[in-house]
Amino acid sequence: MPPTSPADHDNGSLKVLVADDTQANLLLISKFISRLGHTVITATNGLEAVDAFVRENPDMVLMDVMMPVMDGLEATAKIKALSKNWVPVIIVSAKSHEQDQAKGLEIGADDYLTKPINFVILEAKINVMRRIAQMQRQLAENAKQLERYRDEAEEEQRIADELMKRLIHAEGLNDKMLQYWVSPARRFSGDLVAATRSRSNDLYVILADATGHGLPAALNLLPITQIFYGMAEKGFSVSHIAEEMNRKISALTPSDRFVAAVIACVNPREKLIEVWNGGNPSPVFVTEDGQVTHQFASRHLPLGILNQQLFNSQTEIHPWDSAGRLVICSDGLLEAENAAGQAFGKARFLQVLEHVTDRQRFISLVAALQEHLGNLAAHDDISLVMVSCPAEKEEISLPETASGRTKTMNAGHWSFTFGISAPELRHVDLIPLLLHNLEAMELGKEHSSHLFLIISELFNNALDHGLLRLDSTLKSQLDGFDRYITLRQERLRALSEGEIEIQLEHFTLEGKRLLRIRVKDSGPGFDYHAVLDRSLDNNTTPAGRGIPLVKSLCIDMRYDGKGNEVVVHYAL
Repeated sequence: MPPTSPADHDNGSLKVLVADDTQANLLLISKFISRLGHTVITATNGLEAVDAFVRENPDMVLMDVMMPVMDGLEATAKIKALSKNWVPVIIVSAKSHEQDQAKGLEIGADDYLTKPINFVILEAKINVMRRIAQMQRQLAENAKQLERYRDEAEEEQRIADELMKRLIHAEGLNDKMLQYWVSPARRFSGDLVAATRSRSNDLYVILADATGHGLPAALNLLPITQIFYGMAEKGFSVSHIAEEMNRKISALTPSDRFVAAVIACVNPREKLIEVWNGGNPSPVFVTEDGQVTHQFASRHLPLGILNQQLFNSQTEIHPWDSAGRLVICSDGLLEAENAAGQAFGKARFLQVLEHVTDRQRFISLVAALQEHLGNLAAHDDISLVMVSCPAEKEEISLPETASGRTKTMNAGHWSFTFGISAPELRHVDLIPLLLHNLEAMELGKEHSSHLFLIISELFNNALDHGLLRLDSTLKSQLDGFDRYITLRQERLRALSEGEIEIQLEHFTLEGKRLLRIRVKDSGPGFDYHAVLDRSLDNNTTPAGRGIPLVKSLCIDMRYDGKGNEVVVHYAL
């Protein structure tokens, strides 16, 4: 007899297995069930009933107890053990004692009907069991559907997890200057921690906190990861990185989604930290002996709220004198609550930083937060970054000899000139663009670090001293560096005239490949003779390091005219 189809079940028709060793009972029950519109399968003993159950997969079983070969109780137990889904079994027996009924129900039967059969009651029980069976089938289908949804969701999360890992470039977080910790409230973190080195070996770090939690928040971070790596590795300024991130988030994410972020650049060569903070807790600089000497306040709204006309990309720059650490965290750390509803808080955060040794500072802060939470899970994503800032300035590696250099493909003669005037000087990050063009001319990436330093030093000298008329000796005074930066920003915003011209020329002379770099500004010039005699080794003040640095990297350096034009040659 073929199995019933799902359509039969939808119409209320069931396949009923009837087991009874008395032919009269078997015939009477079978005809009654058939008149109700159901299909009947018969068995004359318990063993036949079990075989028929496996073969026909019925929707319901009516089981006599007293049968040869295998009685109904044993057959019921076997059927229940074989059932993959719930199939109701009603015992139909002449045994009417309570002990017999209890025993039948204990071995797995779903109901008990005594003989002689009351067919009104039998019909009612069949209808009840049919409704229960339909509910069971629906529950089973719902469970399968939920399982499919779960499998699909897990696969989507696996792919998203792999994508996030690849986009974040975890290798940049292995930097020797860096320690970090990210604890997501869900599987995906709405916090992003990323780091990379620029061409000039500056360490760029971002800690971003997207609105919400889990995968939706993590997806909001995707637009900024590639911007961060692409621009930071090329040496773009923190200001321009923040501007581009704000533009991208505003264009791609919903209006109610934004990203609080700290973007930092740590320059170990000049011992400077530059920070843009939009909506995150204040990063702090703590010295090795536990003094918090500076806090970078949140001066801006998070990324994605303001349009480009209203967006403020101004950064804060802080020089460090004593060795210490830059500490950045998300608000999830400060707002983490213990069982009493108390937040970890800024005061506790600073207390931990100030009262532990430098080497234990990171692990002690993590341990203090975990102790505060106890067995509770944090309600928000938590992220923490510490950047080591050494006491000594990073040494500049001098150029290799010509014989030790990697040969490059393009050995022909070429040159190009860039001219940039006052309006563009306020907004354009010229140095990364120049380096991009040099790499396109196949000079080789092994020169990028030195060329970035040379061109940026010459360009900044032309801008700061030629057009903005700033005096570097101001940096050596008490709080002089902060005053220098403030004055620079004010004069740059007010700059209305002036021009800087940069010429790059590649040629071969006596078998040596050289890059000629000429930088000229429209300023009044200066007395350069004394500056040219300075040595990088003997110059320990913040002022005047640029020219000795350039001299150490190039084979020659000369000033022309009144000092507003400088020419250097770099050996390739």
